[in-house]
Amino acid sequence: MTTLTHDTLDDFVTRLKATARNRGRDLCGRCAGSLTSPCHGCHRRYKRIARRHDEGFDAVQIAVAETLPAWRVEQILDHIDTTSDVDSRRTRTGDALRLELGDGLVDLLLAGAPKDRAERREYLHYRDLLLGAQGWSYRTANAVLNGSHIPNRPLRAAYLEARKFHGDALSSNAMARLCGLIDDTHFARHIGLRADSKTRKTRPDGSVQVYGGQIRPAIDVRLAERIAIVLDVHPTEIPGL
Repeated sequence: MTTLTHDTLDDFVTRLKATARNRGRDLCGRCAGSLTSPCHGCHRRYKRIARRHDEGFDAVQIAVAETLPAWRVEQILDHIDTTSDVDSRRTRTGDALRLELGDGLVDLLLAGAPKDRAERREYLHYRDLLLGAQGWSYRTANAVLNGSHIPNRPLRAAYLEARKFHGDALSSNAMARLCGLIDDTHFARHIGLRADSKTRKTRPDGSVQVYGGQIRPAIDVRLAERIAIVLDVHPTEIPGL
């Protein structure tokens, strides 16, 4: 067993600081090498790196061309791949939402509310009215646009079709167990076969406000993937996956 002496710790700290200084020299002095908010020069460099990577150059070759260390190029490429995956998923889920709500309403959501107070109030009123007429809320539609959810109608149709052939082997209880859910009620609510429970709240004036009770129109992407696997349905058959 090696004993760490004061001199050993000092040497380790010195080498650690030297590594930090060396790596700092490889980062931009203007934006500190930010991957999410790069300066104009770094933004152009990241685009060049992405283009060279698409052309088949590896990290070492790109590092030589950009006069950067290989670790930095690999870091940039990892970020570009992650960002690309997220953008691709959002595009898929956004296209799936258009199939449900139509291009006009989705374009309205993407445009956002006007800055003028009166126009904003009118926009929000009609936005929520149009969404509500189709069983959607802005929060749920926005979750689909952000890539975390997909419309559950196609998945529900696939489940009901599979249930005809497999019977109780794909009952709500069986699906809940296979998908790692608590019980059949949770499965039915996620896929849109059963409404959420209602909550009643008494206001100070004595009136009762009822919350919930709606059918969910969207489902979490990860859960949708698990359900598709259980149903033996290829993801390309479910819009958004």
